[in-house]
Amino acid sequence: MIAITLETFKYENSNEYFLLQLWTTIDLPKLASGDKALRVIDFPECGVVITVPEKLQHTAITVRCLRLKYDHYSDNSDTWEPKPVPNVMKLDLYDFCNYLWTEKENFEREQDKQIAEFEKEWKQRIDAQKIVKVEEQNLSVEKAEKDDGSNSESEDPNASSDRDVELRPTVFTYSEEDDWEQEVCGMRKCPDLIIKELEDNLLQEMRSSLAPLVPENDVNMRRHVILGGVFHLEFIKQPYQPVTLPDQSVMTIFNGPHYLQMEDYQESFDTVDTQKQESDEEDASESVAATQNAQLEKLALLQISVPDNVLWFEPPSVARWDYGKRCWTKDYIYEIKFNEEKQFITFHAGKMGPFGLTTSKFINIPFQSWELRPEGPDSVLLSITAATIIVEFIIKGSEVCLNQLQNATSAVLQDIVGIYMEPTKLVRTLKQGGIDIFPSYDTFVFMPNLTSKHLVMEYHVYYCLALFSLSYHFSWSRWNLAAGYFNIVLQMKELIERRKNTTFQILSVTPYRALFVDCTEVSSVFNNSEIFGTKVKYFGLYIIFIELLSSNRAISHLNG
Repeated sequence: MIAITLETFKYENSNEYFLLQLWTTIDLPKLASGDKALRVIDFPECGVVITVPEKLQHTAITVRCLRLKYDHYSDNSDTWEPKPVPNVMKLDLYDFCNYLWTEKENFEREQDKQIAEFEKEWKQRIDAQKIVKVEEQNLSVEKAEKDDGSNSESEDPNASSDRDVELRPTVFTYSEEDDWEQEVCGMRKCPDLIIKELEDNLLQEMRSSLAPLVPENDVNMRRHVILGGVFHLEFIKQPYQPVTLPDQSVMTIFNGPHYLQMEDYQESFDTVDTQKQESDEEDASESVAATQNAQLEKLALLQISVPDNVLWFEPPSVARWDYGKRCWTKDYIYEIKFNEEKQFITFHAGKMGPFGLTTSKFINIPFQSWELRPEGPDSVLLSITAATIIVEFIIKGSEVCLNQLQNATSAVLQDIVGIYMEPTKLVRTLKQGGIDIFPSYDTFVFMPNLTSKHLVMEYHVYYCLALFSLSYHFSWSRWNLAAGYFNIVLQMKELIERRKNTTFQILSVTPYRALFVDCTEVSSVFNNSEIFGTKVKYFGLYIIFIELLSSNRAISHLNG
């Protein structure tokens, strides 16, 4: 180790993946009235400043600052991988429509069975009511005959024949028959309503199943990401140093386990008590501040400069890796502050260990616009205007390159512009550099205001766009935002002989049909009706697109 002063030493080692710095002190005799200034340790190469807590200010310790330029913890978190979607949402469009058709048939059979049972019970009840009414009528007739017999002595016997009771068939005018028809109509549902309910149930199932349960203070890795690598900041017990004996032999005393032992440091900051004191009396503000400062002095004060090897679009926060729960957590981290001018973050820590700077994964979502068009005879250009940046890709064969990056906060990632690589490698490189414009299928769960689309339909549209990308120009449409869950709206035009003066048309896609609609981007309202004559003008494209986007085989089933 390199001597800094008579009692302090340092050590440094680095390569392209990590940077290690150690700082330590040795016990030397000191005057009781000597300098007791706070130990503030600067690791400039790592961009870290550590103020040792009060408990360890005058202890012979070693402080380790290890900055790793990669994050090897996050993928061990329970919330790193998205939860699987329901199996039915993994089907292609044709199989999915077959599934809906099968479910609809099963529902209709069960519905017919229930209606038949209801009709049987209803008829039995009506028949029982008819028997009761006939019996009541017979009783009334018998009573009438008895009454006539008691008065026969006082009346003319020849007149009895004129008052004979005529038994007529009972006429029923029940309102129950109308009720029965209404009940049956209410029980029977149309096929469109059945499919709509199935789709709504699937969406609700996805929303509930894809959202992970995250304990308080734990970092949900579906929402956040660790950027800039990991900072290992630790207080280590100083082992006994080797001693050279008079005979020139070297002796080292081992006390305890033969591995690095961390200092016994764990402090908490009781924010509840301080908040309660603040609300009790305004006059107690000085005592509250004194209490808070006394608690903060027990904690380590850490300062980390924001790494310059990634792009930052918002002030970061900080988290600590918890080995026990295997997750990033906010436990034992207090008073987080970000200095925007000098680009560093400060916080108090009641525990040491691996620290990481966190930021939202959805900074550049939703997109503002996009377009996909041919770029030369065998390549395609994909341009995305995200929430803060503009990115262009050129796709050629099985490789892709970053063609342009605008509105970035620094020159990070400019060194990979124009370099073709595998798509997975480019995606990983961009994410590690702070650009995540590749949302997963569960993103809509964590962004309530994001307009989500039917998953099977959405993926099928992507495949179709890729298939036609060398001959057609596709672009976003402002109507897509309000089109709803079951409808994707985009602009599309054919590039005839590479002429780019053709006019865009609005294409509306649902899981069951695809058609050009009588509407433009500057229309006052969205019109979802088909353009007259489209099938003739775009016959070849239209038939292929309907086969791909709508799966006519499934549509014939759904339409009966």
